[in-house]
Amino acid sequence: MSETPEWLDDKGKIIEHKYCRCFLEKQPMLSKGEDFFTTEGIVTDKDRLLRDVFDDIKEHLTGGLVTKAKNLLEAIRMECYDRGELEMYYAALRAKIVHLTTPRR
Repeated sequence: MSETPEWLDDKGKIIEHKYCRCFLEKQPMLSKGEDFFTTEGIVTDKDRLLRDVFDDIKEHLTGGLVTKAKNLLEAIRMECYDRGELEMYYAALRAKIVHLTTPRR
């Protein structure tokens, strides 16, 4: 096993709110309804997010990995639920598009 992450307690149980915070530090995003959004736009491959969670926890749990990964992804969805910040993400995305489409001299 690798080094014990901060989101794992001394009994080997995942502290969900800490896991969510750590995950979102690595992959900042917001959610609205069933969708996740990054500054790049909507996340179209939610299975990739599920796989990222699975990869994080697989060395630390012995069973029920898929169920736990699904539950953690749902907790992440709640943790990053949009409370009015989604417009900020869209603004960043629009700025990036303008930057990429502006001809260079």
